[in-house]
Amino acid sequence: MRFWRVILLCTAGTALHLLGGCASTRWYPSRNCCNVGAEGYRLEAPKGWMVMHRNEDIILTQHGVSLQNIFIDKQGLDEPLSYSGVHLSQSMFPHQIAEAVIDNFRGTNGVAKVKILSLSPALLDEIEGYRAVVAYRLANGIGKKTAVYGCVYRSDYYELSFSAPVRHYFDNDLETFESVVESFKID
Repeated sequence: MRFWRVILLCTAGTALHLLGGCASTRWYPSRNCCNVGAEGYRLEAPKGWMVMHRNEDIILTQHGVSLQNIFIDKQGLDEPLSYSGVHLSQSMFPHQIAEAVIDNFRGTNGVAKVKILSLSPALLDEIEGYRAVVAYRLANGIGKKTAVYGCVYRSDYYELSFSAPVRHYFDNDLETFESVVESFKID
């Protein structure tokens, strides 16, 4: 009986520890361009920015996510896009992936007047992908822009995006985002 009690306590303790770590939404500073990573990739976070891990995703911000954020997402190809339900695949060309992702973005609640400002081929860790910049308005009337890099590698879709208000923050932090993209490496 004591054996099963110890096993149960150890199992429960391990489960709580693991669940607590997986559900962590704590922000921490990216001291001196730290190397941060999640399952399957790593990158250099900008000095002075805050970092949060959420499962396989990473969010970076300097002044708060509503003012600017860099979001790194890894999604399995077996999962549909959240709003459109479209499945990405390895057989899709980069521009087809970009169109599917932008169409999915158009379905986001509170986003209106989505306009593609640029769409071009790009490399993400030497993998063929795309780079897009879109402008849009939030429900509260604030104009924002998002720059997105994306690619499919093996059985996953990788996306790095930078979103900020059109005024000041987008142009001010776009170069920082590009340096994060350059540092991005798939393991």
